[in-house]
Amino acid sequence: MRSLLRSTLLLVLAALVATTLGSCGKPKSVARKVHEPGGVKVPQETDAPDALTMAAAMVPYDTYGTDAARGIFPRTIRHAMGDTVIAGQPKRIVTLGIGELDTTIRLGVRPVGMTDPGPEGLPSYIDEADVESIASVGPVEAPDLAAIAALRPDLILSNVLRHEALYDQLSQIAPTVFGGHVDVAWRFNADLLADAMGREREAKAITERYKQRVSEAAAALPQPRPRISLVRIMPGTLRIYERTNFPAQVMTDLGINRPRHQNYDQSWTDTTLDNTGAADGDVIFVAATDDESTAIFRDEVAPSDEWHVLRAVKGDRVREVDHRIWIDGQSYGAAFELLDQLVELFDDKELRAIG
Repeated sequence: MRSLLRSTLLLVLAALVATTLGSCGKPKSVARKVHEPGGVKVPQETDAPDALTMAAAMVPYDTYGTDAARGIFPRTIRHAMGDTVIAGQPKRIVTLGIGELDTTIRLGVRPVGMTDPGPEGLPSYIDEADVESIASVGPVEAPDLAAIAALRPDLILSNVLRHEALYDQLSQIAPTVFGGHVDVAWRFNADLLADAMGREREAKAITERYKQRVSEAAAALPQPRPRISLVRIMPGTLRIYERTNFPAQVMTDLGINRPRHQNYDQSWTDTTLDNTGAADGDVIFVAATDDESTAIFRDEVAPSDEWHVLRAVKGDRVREVDHRIWIDGQSYGAAFELLDQLVELFDDKELRAIG
């Protein structure tokens, strides 16, 4: 079987250890040894009992995909919910999330159905023209099964995070393939969807474009690499993003180290708004997901004495970033946009003046 690990890992070559699962199915603390070219430090182990580690997220993907030769159908797809037989190359695909929608379009197929993008609309990396003729199947939180069935799909794409409870019903409508972890495993999910669609050649081309764009962005970033801190503001909560998530994986591909207190093999840590010391780094990127969060940052966090003692704040190296890209991203479109934004951000001489 084509190895999804080999085809998607760019600069992170992980030697993953065995994963121990608790009785409820949540991963326990797992050590991970990695070799990461470019001077990126090995992440520290976490002792958080419910932490999502790289090992727990990635190990299953080594068995996902298909044994079928390129373009050959019928084929069996192994995925997060089991095995699904796909009789012929799908032509009528329904996507139930932004990541699946972006991936499908980039693989050269326009879906017949998609979930509503919500009040914020489509993220910037999806062109409105590409979705003009695609039918809505309701909100992502509660897709309309009757609307999906009416489209007579031959493939439905989603993931366990959003729609695990609907899998049995969806698979009665059409062959259904689910990815696992939508953020840290975004490249693995793209390959999985390509296998389901018979679009392996297109997936390889996208991977090569990503490698090229990473190389170009890396050349434009300052040396030595700044230690970038990424935080999200929520009511009463400061969320500090660590190593097992979408933006962290892109930054690792670029050879960007994380601050010591964020260099952990887990997704994030939540703390109080006044505990800003854990947010410090050479540069701090702040994502606020709505007007309320933006107001909290500007009215409560930014004026505080605790915030003003951070070295990034004193050096005027704090910038707000688009949460649709940095936090919600889960596909190549978001990754390309994140790379472009990083290069643009570091055109600012203040951000380059690390020291």
